[in-house]
Amino acid sequence: MKFAIAAGNDSENTNNQSPARLNHSNIWTVSAFDNTGDFASFSNYGNPPVDYAGPGVSVPSLHIGGGWGYGFSNGSDDGTSYAAPHIAGLLLVNPNNIAADSTVDNDPDSNADPIAIYDFPLEVSITGPGTLNSGSQGTWTAVPDNAEGTVSYQWYYKVDRNDSWHAAGSNSDTFSYTFFNTSSSVNTAGVKVDISSSGKQATYSKDVAVSPGGDDCDDVIICK
Repeated sequence: MKFAIAAGNDSENTNNQSPARLNHSNIWTVSAFDNTGDFASFSNYGNPPVDYAGPGVSVPSLHIGGGWGYGFSNGSDDGTSYAAPHIAGLLLVNPNNIAADSTVDNDPDSNADPIAIYDFPLEVSITGPGTLNSGSQGTWTAVPDNAEGTVSYQWYYKVDRNDSWHAAGSNSDTFSYTFFNTSSSVNTAGVKVDISSSGKQATYSKDVAVSPGGDDCDDVIICK
């Protein structure tokens, strides 16, 4: 189990507060900052045990007649109890992808708390034909997601399910290849792409069903 704990709202060192002073790999203690990036004046401080800072000033909330609790009238509130749920939401998605975007300003302990964000992983998919006739050329396109900056591509192909991957050496988002199938049944060939961007890597493979028929020929083989 993983916990997001409010640092507290006493403008004191969190090491003197409980349970916020708890420090553990599965516990994230959260201080608060405002919409300008300044450390909230009421927030407890101390790093450790504070792991991240979250939005905790003028956070839109639902009240009942202006009091505490859930209801139907709009309002806003301050507090590390409003900052901690932001981090809890990131933990629910994937704790391994929490990263520090920047740090708060004017942290009273002179060790600025990191501002947590969700660091979306680099992903890629392939569009293009999933079936081909033997001797027909197919073209596939890699579609990166969450890439930042330049994207590098390395394509691979295999001619049937039992084949190993062959590097095609194409640093492009598109790849073209002609598959042949001289057997009497459908062959399951495949294409694969590895991409890298800003130090992150992702890979994706796609099966290609190649119908039987035709000669096993290419541009450099003379066939009879």
